Amino acid sequence: MSKILLCIIILSIPNNIVFAVVSKMTIALTKAEVTSDQKYLNASARISRYTVEPYFTIDMTFVILQKLNDLTMRVRHIVPLAGRENVFYDVTVDFCNFLKRPTHSILKLVFEEVKKHGPMPTSCPIFPTRAIFSNISMNKVRIPPYMPETRFQMVINGWTGTKQGKVDIYEGRWFGRLKKMTTSN
Repeated sequence: MSKILLCIIILSIPNNIVFAVVSKMTIALTKAEVTSDQKYLNASARISRYTVEPYFTIDMTFVILQKLNDLTMRVRHIVPLAGRENVFYDVTVDFCNFLKRPTHSILKLVFEEVKKHGPMPTSCPIFPTRAIFSNISMNKVRIPPYMPETRFQMVINGWTGTKQGKVDIYEGRWFGRLKKMTTSN
């Protein structure tokens, strides 16, 4: 099943008519800020919003200008609480290994959805190319039930090289809300 069901209420009324009310958490992105090191990568993102499902879609373009090896990615999910920004999720992964075998449940959820919409590399090195990911919707991403209904910021950093020769090549700041949506049949 592609959606997490947090609550199902079945109501039966006369004449055997049955209604189901379903609640699920959904992502509502509002803004994206993407920067990249123009020597290695040109990256851009655009969010389109709608009044009906899928509510928003994302278009991303990555123009890889040099062969990339030794890639690392850090993802942080930041939630404002009591006037402070609190890091709810923080993980750093070897991106080359992640391409071969996606781990880390939350990253894998988003990664699996994104790769349906464009030419995701499967290993390193990543050679110069233009990769376009179009009409990405996060509606099918199953959000874990422990995630709070709140505003958030997702910060994604990418770099190449080792600690001594580390070069930051990508930063994406994604702003939005996790919202509980209730639907019925």
